[in-house]
Amino acid sequence: MYNLRRPNDPFVPAGEIDRLESHSMNSVAYSPDGHHILGGGGDICVWDDSQLTERYSINSIVGSIRNVAFSPDSRYFISGESTGYVRLWEVSTGKEVRKYNTRDWVESVAFSPNGSYILSGGGPSLEVILWHTGSGDEIRRHRAHKSWIESIAFSPDGKSFLSTDFGAIHLWDLDSGREIRRFWGHDRFVLGVAFSPCGRLAVSGGIDHTVRLWDVASGLEICRFEGHTGPVKSVAFSPDSKHVLSGSMDGTVRLWNVGSRRPVFRFSDHIGWVESVAFSPDGYFAISGGQDRTVRIWSLRNLTVENATSDHWIN
Repeated sequence: MYNLRRPNDPFVPAGEIDRLESHSMNSVAYSPDGHHILGGGGDICVWDDSQLTERYSINSIVGSIRNVAFSPDSRYFISGESTGYVRLWEVSTGKEVRKYNTRDWVESVAFSPNGSYILSGGGPSLEVILWHTGSGDEIRRHRAHKSWIESIAFSPDGKSFLSTDFGAIHLWDLDSGREIRRFWGHDRFVLGVAFSPCGRLAVSGGIDHTVRLWDVASGLEICRFEGHTGPVKSVAFSPDSKHVLSGSMDGTVRLWNVGSRRPVFRFSDHIGWVESVAFSPDGYFAISGGQDRTVRIWSLRNLTVENATSDHWIN
């Protein structure tokens, strides 16, 4: 079993270093403090990251867990469910603290950077709902979508958020609830979206097999990454904003370089769809969850031509 907290090891090659077995995984997340890995699908599983051992699982929920996310202080996590509930859980105990009834299918959830607010989105009402975390009160509903909201993301400063739509991405002002602009370019549904940690960029993945990089201030497409042969379900920025990770229904996880705008590496050990991807807080590792009932742990250390196989290194 691999210890993710050991110092940077020059002999650790890039690629899969371990896997966690569970139900089909619709969503995975890494805690901001780096201590836990979270997975949601047929149930909720929490693993200790240092030895990759399961801390506990929650299997008493009716319906499917569609999305999970940690609070900024790593003390809590939320789950979005097909039954219409968003639940707030305590990480240390697995105890349910509060639930929010959207009366809708919940496909995506997100915490604000200060932890005071929660966003939820899905369908068929096609609304993004803003909640107060502590009181559980609904603050506002955002309506302008033409399709199910597959993904939502808060900006790093907490002043705005993104939501996905059919062919478009919406940028919203949090305080006023006003839509600021839309990013156009994807062909059909946009399935995943994320802000860069610096806040100046956004990345999206779509049913059109592309990963696209956006300038948030203008809403203009900077570039697109092509190589996936199936819809891109999930995207994530590295902590230093220099790389993008994408997971696709083609069964692969891909790493892209933002500066050079080129592909870097392809991880292809999943069997079936990859539903969700995330970086570790230190950027040395990535995790992915898929329909093959595994969460895969990938080492991003020592990504050099010498350590990469010809099948995975992308020239």
